Amino acid sequence: MRTVVLLALLTGLALGEDLTPWRGVSYVGVVVSHSGPLAADEATVIAAMELQLRKAGLVCIDNEDHPPVPPGKGGLLELGVSTLEAKSKAGGPLGYAYSIKVTASIGVQTQEGGRFPAIIFTDDTFGIHSLDSPFTEPTVFADAVAIKIANLWLKDNPPHR
Repeated sequence: MRTVVLLALLTGLALGEDLTPWRGVSYVGVVVSHSGPLAADEATVIAAMELQLRKAGLVCIDNEDHPPVPPGKGGLLELGVSTLEAKSKAGGPLGYAYSIKVTASIGVQTQEGGRFPAIIFTDDTFGIHSLDSPFTEPTVFADAVAIKIANLWLKDNPPHR
């Protein structure tokens, strides 16, 4: 399925089509998942992302029971956090390695009337978190990525003046 989406995008670029994937997207849902011993505060991460998106004028919906393909003109932002405990040679804890990835997808209508999710944005980061401070990296990254997404959405959906 990814090949089809990539082929469609490349075909659009070759034909000189205006590719504005965020055009018409009227709402998004935000989902946070984590794996490993160190968890991000989901409510704080979601609030950070939604604040930036709402500032741009994008509607954020409660997404507890999100469908795999956003219906209508909706989008889905997924932030995943993975952590792994790092230990010294003696076995003592050193900190945590972490990886954070954000993907944004929209529902795409096929000619046959079906729908599938198309990823239109992705960003990620990784690093080492020390043991002596709160795990704020997911919230900081979520805020920065939400600003990027808000700017892309505004570019494709300029405010009416």
